[in-house]
Amino acid sequence: MVKLSNYPYQIKLIVLDLDGVVVNSPIQKLPSPKLTRVISKLQSQTYVSIATGRVWSFAEPIISKLNIQSPVIVAGGAQIIHPQTTKIIWQKTIPSQSLEQVLTVFRQYPQWSLLANDFTEKAYNHHRIAPKNFKANKPIFFIEQAFIPKNTANKIKTEIDAIPGVQAILARSHKSNLMCVYVLHQNTSKKEALEKLRQLLNVNKEEVLVVGDGENDYQLFESAGLKVAMANAANTLKKQADLVIGSVETDSLAHFLETLIP
Repeated sequence: MVKLSNYPYQIKLIVLDLDGVVVNSPIQKLPSPKLTRVISKLQSQTYVSIATGRVWSFAEPIISKLNIQSPVIVAGGAQIIHPQTTKIIWQKTIPSQSLEQVLTVFRQYPQWSLLANDFTEKAYNHHRIAPKNFKANKPIFFIEQAFIPKNTANKIKTEIDAIPGVQAILARSHKSNLMCVYVLHQNTSKKEALEKLRQLLNVNKEEVLVVGDGENDYQLFESAGLKVAMANAANTLKKQADLVIGSVETDSLAHFLETLIP
């Protein structure tokens, strides 16, 4: 357990976003050696986990490099996976009727292709599926249309948010000035998944420290006791943070976490 000098509770669980926090994507593919060493030391004293919008196979190289031992939250909160066994501990899928309506919306924008459920970074960048060719042959927990101009992405999100049973989330893509729209079950969030994770690990809200950078990390802030934002975080998130540290570009997460080691 970690104790911060000005915080009245012991920290039993540290939860980190990936992009913009652990790695400066897309420039940086893997965490720095310093961050890897610091997290290795922390894991001998406290749980360290990840909460990311990436699906498992896209996130796995980073999680593996960090040698994370605790269950991790992936796909925007749609899954909790044990990184050592890759076993799905918890999952929430999209209702089939809602999915058909989502696909109807995506097919109105055929120039932007799709990926669903689990996929690698290579598939994300090079092997997406045209909306007209997409077939849901199994339950879907995550579906995404990517590399969309912001105005069009906002329009797609508005149309999907009108569909019962689902929610659309805007995320920055790895391509400059372009957005992704990913769709989850209506009640799926990083907040809900973190609450499930806390139950699994028997950790109270006040004993959780989270570090984020995006607006969707506000969901993590709602289920944590100590809220930390990166300097490169969205301004709305920094306003909600208890502490703002340096930028991902200067490996500030590693320097901050190092201060938590007794």
